[in-house]
Amino acid sequence: MRFPMTERNTYTRRVRVGTTTTPLSYSPLSLMSSHSPRTRPLPRRQLRRFCLTPLSPRQAKTARDKEVKRLQMCKDESEGEAAKGIEHEEKCARQTNLAGKTVAIVGLGASGIAAAKLACDRDVKKLVLMDRAEKPTETQSEALRELEGVRGMDVDVFFGKHEPEHFSDVDVAVMSPGVPLARIEDTISRSKSSDTILVTSEFAFAVAEIQEEGIPIAAITGTNGKTTVTSFVAQLLTALGKKCISCGNIGRPLSDVALSLRREKQGAQSQSNGAGNGSSREIDVESLDALVVEVSSYQLEIPSAFHPKVAVVLNLTQDHMERHGDMTAYAKAKASVCANMLKEDDLIVVPKGDELIREQVALRNSTCKRVTIGDFPGVWVSNNTASVQLPWWFTHRDFRLGDLSRTCLGEHNAWNAAVAILVCFALGFEWPVIKVAEAIAQLKTPPHRLEILDTVDGVNFVNDSKATNIDAARVGITSLGRPSVVLLGGEAKRLGNGKLGFGELVEVLSKQKAVITFGQDREQISKELDCEDIECIGVASLKDAVAKA
Repeated sequence: MRFPMTERNTYTRRVRVGTTTTPLSYSPLSLMSSHSPRTRPLPRRQLRRFCLTPLSPRQAKTARDKEVKRLQMCKDESEGEAAKGIEHEEKCARQTNLAGKTVAIVGLGASGIAAAKLACDRDVKKLVLMDRAEKPTETQSEALRELEGVRGMDVDVFFGKHEPEHFSDVDVAVMSPGVPLARIEDTISRSKSSDTILVTSEFAFAVAEIQEEGIPIAAITGTNGKTTVTSFVAQLLTALGKKCISCGNIGRPLSDVALSLRREKQGAQSQSNGAGNGSSREIDVESLDALVVEVSSYQLEIPSAFHPKVAVVLNLTQDHMERHGDMTAYAKAKASVCANMLKEDDLIVVPKGDELIREQVALRNSTCKRVTIGDFPGVWVSNNTASVQLPWWFTHRDFRLGDLSRTCLGEHNAWNAAVAILVCFALGFEWPVIKVAEAIAQLKTPPHRLEILDTVDGVNFVNDSKATNIDAARVGITSLGRPSVVLLGGEAKRLGNGKLGFGELVEVLSKQKAVITFGQDREQISKELDCEDIECIGVASLKDAVAKA
């Protein structure tokens, strides 16, 4: 039977469902796959053979029941998201409205000190500062002097073991990224404030302030490459005329950015009672176009209201097992970066083929648009060209990478650049292809990441000291492009079986001229690389290793 063709190229037929007659329409576009840019509509001849059969009463009832169940799930999900939104708003209010409150900062590294200054600017009544170190460093001592000099605020400082009484009468406890929540939970639970204390992360503490400004945020996470991609996004945006700041795990604490935003908005630079006025870099809030935030799994452990416009999970390989315990918990922490991305134009970027991270992302956010690293829509790299496609683009756009490989060693940096290009467009900006190509030509890798330090008598000295796990080391060594002398050493990370994992590098290191091990774990590294194809030399220090090379 042939169906009549309408002007909209739509086939229509009425079928009986139970006791009602329902019109069903199918257009060629509805038979296209939304996941493949190469899919085309079916030919008319095939469409004409496409027919519908009436449903039996039993089938109709099953269909109606499924639809009722689906609508109920949508309603429950909507109510759940609304409840989550209210909960996040309440938590944000408790973290920003701190007048007359007591706030504890656990861990006094750069992030902890920045959070302490932010808390001070939020008019807390009392700061409780604590760190597991036995005594403060020079930097900590200077920061403590600034905070203790603030009028109208009490400051208690505890170094050494954390005790339950340190959290007495505390309203909000802020955890620095380097402090595992599991290590402190028992101590807090034994304090007399355990039932009322709000435990949050330094990351969430800062986010509560920043997101009020409505600045588009790109969040970059993953095991390897996140600092480089964060840097590339910031470099591209700057070169293309946008004002942005890179912060988070890349170096500048998010709390420092939040404090600068707060002071700029309130004109606090003219106030005389703030802490650390000389150290915080002020920002013109109205002219800031974007924030590019590198996010670690440590920062994502504690749930927050973080809502980036674009979130990227670059990859997931075994790392930080001493903190997370297993890969599932590690993936869960990474995937939580997208938990609150519910707007129509939000975008999640995930790696192709990594089922664990894709599964965890889907569990935390099943509605947000997503693209793939290694497929379309998403990014692809070939023939020195980065091709990117957003879900709402009709096709991909191609960007020549030019001489990028000269300043940014390795094929992985071509992929890093491609992801950075996609993120820039996903933030909502538009530029001509030629302008983007000019910006790509200016890209440079961050320090300590395949950084060419010098060339002496034709020998390149490359610093890749940020390769702090086996997968990153493998990528770095492969990117050198020719047989080299490789220096491995320092204090290595332990895997669950007690080994360091260097045995996985035997294949790639067997193609190098020699391996020099140094530092605390040099003997175990050499033992794991015991192979007749590898010349392995052990020395005491990095200085000795460079001299030997």
